[in-house]
Amino acid sequence: MRLQLYDVRMDYYYYYYYYYYYYYYYYYYYYYYYYYYIYYYYNNYYYYYYYYYYYYYYYYYYYYYYYYYYNYYYYYYYYCYYYNFY
Repeated sequence: MRLQLYDVRMDYYYYYYYYYYYYYYYYYYYYYYYYYYIYYYYNNYYYYYYYYYYYYYYYYYYYYYYYYYYNYYYYYYYYCYYYNFY
């Protein structure tokens, strides 16, 4: 059920991202990713490195609309993987 809650949550973020301005949402995601970056760093070093690379990749391609959808799907997949791993 927790996995399903993340699914709805990611869908809400995707809609919120599609609705609001790009830079504003990216600015919000900057703090959001930074929080998880610290969180995964204290939990697992492998997740810290993996998530940091993904954040940098997102920062590099945040202009494209296709990557928006891909980012949503990949983020949901990452939550699934973390949920199964934990």
